[in-house]
Amino acid sequence: MSTVDSNSQLILVTTNGTNTSNATIQTFEKDGNGDWQPVLNTTGYVGKNGLASNKVEDDKKTPIGKYTIVTAFGTKGNPGTKLPFRNITDDDVWIDDSDSSLYNTWKFKSETQGQSTSAENMNIRGLLFKHLLKI
Repeated sequence: MSTVDSNSQLILVTTNGTNTSNATIQTFEKDGNGDWQPVLNTTGYVGKNGLASNKVEDDKKTPIGKYTIVTAFGTKGNPGTKLPFRNITDDDVWIDDSDSSLYNTWKFKSETQGQSTSAENMNIRGLLFKHLLKI
C-alpha cells in the first residue's frame, strides 16, 4: 500500500490468478491517524478472459495496473457519487478501432463519422452500463 500513501481512498480488485473473471473488490479509506480502514468487501468481475499485463484490443481481458478514477457514468443516473457524472445516451460510443486517432476514447457517434471503422455503442439497455467508473 506504500504506492498509494498520498491517496485517502482506495479500491483494490484482486483475482485468484490471471485467467478468471471472478474478482474480490475491497474499498478502504484513511482514518484520522492515516491508517487504512476497510469499508467494503464484495464480489465482482474483471474481463471475460481475466487479466493481462500486455493488453491487446479485443482480448476480453482487463489490464493489470494502478489507475486513478476520473469520472463516473451510466444509464441509470448518478447514484450519489461526488465524482463528475455523465449520463450515457444513444449517441455515445467508445472507439475501439486501434488504427483510429480516436482509439480508446468516448465520443458522440454523430461527431465521429468516417474517423473510425469500429465503435462500441455505450447505451446497451439493461445489460452492462448501469453504473461504471472511468479511469
